[in-house]
Amino acid sequence: MASMKSSHNIQRRRFPRQRIEAQVGVLKQSSFMIEKALEVSEGGMLLQSSQKMEIGQQLEVRFFLPNGAFVCAQSEVAYLLKPEPHYAFAGLRFTEVSHEVQVSIRCFVQKSHSEI
Repeated sequence: MASMKSSHNIQRRRFPRQRIEAQVGVLKQSSFMIEKALEVSEGGMLLQSSQKMEIGQQLEVRFFLPNGAFVCAQSEVAYLLKPEPHYAFAGLRFTEVSHEVQVSIRCFVQKSHSEI
């Protein structure tokens, strides 16, 4: 199966993304785990997970942006990339996030893009 991260998928994105390396607290059903964020945008994030994920699965994520802003969002697994032996990559779509958090993420992404 070809990588799901084709140019077609990238063109469908509504929000620009920014690379990030941050620990993310993930609440999955009734279990809590610490995972790693690789990209973030106003609409979602790319998560590296040591746990099995399923498309459509509901998660709560909590993390700090490098600018110090705290993010707490309800999210849904939108897509999965080819899993590696000990981890997988999940594209999360934020389903419930406050306007304040959206603005914080937008500012972080815009500032990071303007510094490139």
